[in-house]
Amino acid sequence: MSHPVHANADSGSGYRRAGLLGKRGSSVAVAALATVMIGASGVAAAGPAAAAPVKTASCTTYVATQTLNVRSQPSTFGDITGSLTQGDSVCGSRVVSTLKGGTYTACGATSSTWVTFGKAARYVAATCMRALKG
Repeated sequence: MSHPVHANADSGSGYRRAGLLGKRGSSVAVAALATVMIGASGVAAAGPAAAAPVKTASCTTYVATQTLNVRSQPSTFGDITGSLTQGDSVCGSRVVSTLKGGTYTACGATSSTWVTFGKAARYVAATCMRALKG
């Protein structure tokens, strides 16, 4: 069963103040992310391949296409820890979730692929993130 990912204008997220987000249109290397294992499926790239995404160390720069929730795990049951606003950028990687609530519907698509970023491993719906091209 898929669960919708709702937009959240949580003004207390603190991600921009903590330096975890780039300004609109810029890229920020949050952390060099190691391979992440989610459930039994491990890491997998999903969706159409983007031509030459911008990569820094071991991450890709993604831009939010709308305001969306940031979660503590790749699941709609994960705690909401903040939000990204349309145009915010993060440096992260894609993961596929096999957790309960890992499949969601957002930005006109149903998926179980999430973008993970930050030292504390935060997750956002990959269907609402666009990889920057170099």
